[in-house]
Amino acid sequence: MARAGAPRVESEAVRREQLLRAARHVFATHGYGRTAVADVVREAGVAQGTFYLYFPSKQAAFIALYRQLADAYHLALFDPGLEELPFLRRVEQQVRRSFAVARTNPDLVRLCHLQVDPESEEAELLAASWTPTVEALEEQLRRAIAAGEARPADVPATARVLVAAVEAAMFLSCCRADLDPARIEDETVETVLRAVRPDRLWRTV
Repeated sequence: MARAGAPRVESEAVRREQLLRAARHVFATHGYGRTAVADVVREAGVAQGTFYLYFPSKQAAFIALYRQLADAYHLALFDPGLEELPFLRRVEQQVRRSFAVARTNPDLVRLCHLQVDPESEEAELLAASWTPTVEALEEQLRRAIAAGEARPADVPATARVLVAAVEAAMFLSCCRADLDPARIEDETVETVLRAVRPDRLWRTV
């Protein structure tokens, strides 16, 4: 029985991804606000009813796209291969990996910053997509502070400030042609390290 159902499950996953790819293209081309479900299904080459089998609304497809991006950031930041690194080195690699994810998804980075009203329901849902990353960063900071590898701080506030700062810097690197992306990345790394570096290490900088 399970074997017979497997192709259908795979087919549903493929169709959902097809719709998300179409939505990503149309949102990036025309803007989220100017895109209708009809535009997405036309791009995907499916009937409009098919869209609603997978997403209850245009907003749901948009949030699903952003969650894919947030998940990619989370996987890059908390790769088990980074756990053995000293804290400050790990933080540096986490920031640089964030920029690497942004470089491969510039359309989504631009879309989520330029097309969404900060006061909208979409903005609240996008912010919620960062919750697992913020919580994991809080735990990382707590361990580092306890070990003397990071300066004492208000951990929840610091985690949120760092995520917001890096997210804003990634937006600049993807959307401002007049700025050098490599320079933005380097400056962001140094800013984040200065924010968490223990006081005893400031004399050596």
